[in-house]
Amino acid sequence: MIKNSERGLDHGVFVPFIHMFPEQPFPLPIIEVSMDSSLDPDREIALGKAVESLRDEGILILSGGLSIHNLRDFKQFSPDSASAQVKDFERTVIKAAEASQNQRLDALKQVVRHPGFRLAHPREDHFVPIYIAAGAGSHGDTKVLCDLHGAVTIAFGV
Repeated sequence: MIKNSERGLDHGVFVPFIHMFPEQPFPLPIIEVSMDSSLDPDREIALGKAVESLRDEGILILSGGLSIHNLRDFKQFSPDSASAQVKDFERTVIKAAEASQNQRLDALKQVVRHPGFRLAHPREDHFVPIYIAAGAGSHGDTKVLCDLHGAVTIAFGV
């Protein structure tokens, strides 16, 4: 068994936690769970739903990803230089996340068909964590905590 101290945390886990808890070691246990390697939205949502009941025990479920992640086209990361399609894609993600509880998951699965999706995400790996979060918080409302271009932060199940 490899301990966190021996291999460290994945950057998708480490970065948010270092901002929330700058003291080391982190003052709480952290369990990393990998997303499904198929990157299939339904399987990612199922993974989120599988851990959803942990919330009832006071366990925080944090799913890291980005609303924009295109390392081939850095101009998409800046709101000043991003294409209109990428900006519209990001607005579409927010709108889908804010859809009613009975429409939200379907709306989120549809955003990959948006014309700006591939400009924002040449590969799905940094986008599909939203499905895990949405699955884990599929009951209740959503709240956009931060609408920073490229790093929209959404709380599901609030």
